[in-house]
Amino acid sequence: MVANTAFTRTSGEVVLHAISFEMTNSAIIHLYRNIDDQSAFWVAQSIHPGG
Repeated sequence: MVANTAFTRTSGEVVLHAISFEMTNSAIIHLYRNIDDQSAFWVAQSIHPGG
């Protein structure tokens, strides 16, 4: 097996010694309210019972 390392990317990035935010108890308000709440139904519809 030959690895073509010149054509691949790293698997992930890690930040060492990251500084977290100080306001951990603040409320998070999203500016967008259009939620795709049909995703759970799509998964259930894609599974067909045997037959």
